[in-house]
Amino acid sequence: MDKLNANQQLLLATAWVDNKLDPAEAEMLRQVLSKQGIAAGDVESALQTQPPPVAQLISQLPGGQPREEVMRDVLRMCFSDGVLEFEEFDLIERVAGQLGLNEETLERIRHEVSAE
Repeated sequence: MDKLNANQQLLLATAWVDNKLDPAEAEMLRQVLSKQGIAAGDVESALQTQPPPVAQLISQLPGGQPREEVMRDVLRMCFSDGVLEFEEFDLIERVAGQLGLNEETLERIRHEVSAE
């Protein structure tokens, strides 16, 4: 887990928000993390580890990290298994609030991600 940055850990926390890691979510994490240079063994280790709380991870995001891009990544992860669980919906609202994104911006990003 210590090999992942805050954004990568946030994606992991998003996948685990419903206390289970769906195979589609795990596969998406494997693809994203390996593209970002995380070794396969470290990816598999991270998939087995419950991440820190989301609020803590958001506070650790680098200042230059574009807020909308973080939200896109969270939405992609939530939508990756084709089912939006209550916990994921709640997480989306909390993350958007912590990132300072208003409802209009969140809805625009959601439409963009849904169209991908």
